[in-house]
Amino acid sequence: MKKNKIKNILKTLLIIIIIQQTFINVAFSQDEFEGITEYPIIKLTPGMVFPGGQNVQSLFNSGFSFIASANIPNVIKIRDFYLNVGLEVGFYSIQSDYNTLIDIPILANVGFENLSYKTEKFKIIPEIDLGLHIQSCNNQTFDKTGIGFAPGVGIEYKINKELTLLTKLKVTEIITSEPDTQEWIDVRIGFSYTLLDNPILLHKPKPMYKYKYGK
Repeated sequence: MKKNKIKNILKTLLIIIIIQQTFINVAFSQDEFEGITEYPIIKLTPGMVFPGGQNVQSLFNSGFSFIASANIPNVIKIRDFYLNVGLEVGFYSIQSDYNTLIDIPILANVGFENLSYKTEKFKIIPEIDLGLHIQSCNNQTFDKTGIGFAPGVGIEYKINKELTLLTKLKVTEIITSEPDTQEWIDVRIGFSYTLLDNPILLHKPKPMYKYKYGK
C-alpha cells in the first residue's frame, strides 16, 4: 500500500511538471513578451476542515489541516491575463468517535492575478487547487486516492516586503472510484514569506527550432 502511494505521489508530481511546462510554452506571446521579474513565495497555512456533504457529515467531525506551498506570482501570461502557479502539499487529520481520516493533498495551485482586488497592503485573489488526495482511514470506504478540485479565495495582508498574513477559504470536491463524492470546507490562516533578496527573471521559453521564410 505504501509503495503504491509513493508511486502515485511521484506520478502526480511528474504530471504537474509536464502540464506546467507545456502550458508555459504555448501561453507566452511570441512578440510582446519581454520577461517577468518576480520573487518566489513560500506559504504555510494551518487551519480547520469541516465536512460539507451528507456522506461525510454523518461519519466525521471537523479536523485539522496544514498546507505548505511554493508559488511564483505572474509566472504565466496569456495576452493580458496573468496566473500565479504553485504546488501545495500537506495533510488533513479528521476524526470522529469511530473514524480517523488522514488525507495528503498534492495539488497544483492557480491564482487569477488579473481578477484580484488589491490595494497597497491588502489583496483578495480567486484561486483553484487541482490534484490528488491520498486518503487513509480505518473505515475502508475512505481508504483510497481521489481527484480533488477546490475553488476558493485567498485574502492577504502585507506586513512588510518579506512577510504577508494569509487567510484561505476553499470548498474541496474529491472524486473517487466510488459513486459518492466528498465535499469539505477548508478554512486556513497562516503566512507567506518571500524568498531571495533579488527577484528571479523569467524568460520566454525559446523554441527548439523556427522556420525562416524566404531563405
